[in-house]
This record gives sequence, structure tokens and C-alpha cells, in this order.
Amino acid sequence: MSATVLGGRRMALVDEEERRRAERVHQVALFRYQLIREAADAALSPRQRGAMVRAIAARLHTDPFGKPVKITRGTVDR
Repeated sequence: MSATVLGGRRMALVDEEERRRAERVHQVALFRYQLIREAADAALSPRQRGAMVRAIAARLHTDPFGKPVKITRGTVDR
């Protein structure tokens, strides 16, 4: 096999890995946004937002890959 064919296969593998990584990053970003979107409402009072954030942090969530995760209040606040 020529070096060009091997190089092309390597590039295809690298491109596929980059695509998978980008998709994973996108899924994680959407998951995070779904967690906080209601609490980010500007119409909420600080007290309402705090209660909502505490409720989010108190629950167990399922990440985009099916794994149960606990999100701390500090993480939600950030």
C-alpha cells in the first residue's frame, strides 16, 4: 500500500475522531443548558432562582451518555 493511501486512512481516522469529539462536546453543552435554562430566566427573583438552583442540585440527573450524575450547587451557579 502506498504512503498516500495510508496517510489518507490516518487522516480519515483523525477526522472521524474530531467529529465524534465535537458531537460529544455538543451533547454535553446541550445537557448543561437544559439543566439551567429555567433558572437563567431574567424574570426570576434571586430567591426564586436560588430555590430552583437548589432543586437542580438536589436531584440525580442522567447525562447524555446514560450515566447518572450529581451536579453541585456551585457548578449550577457558575
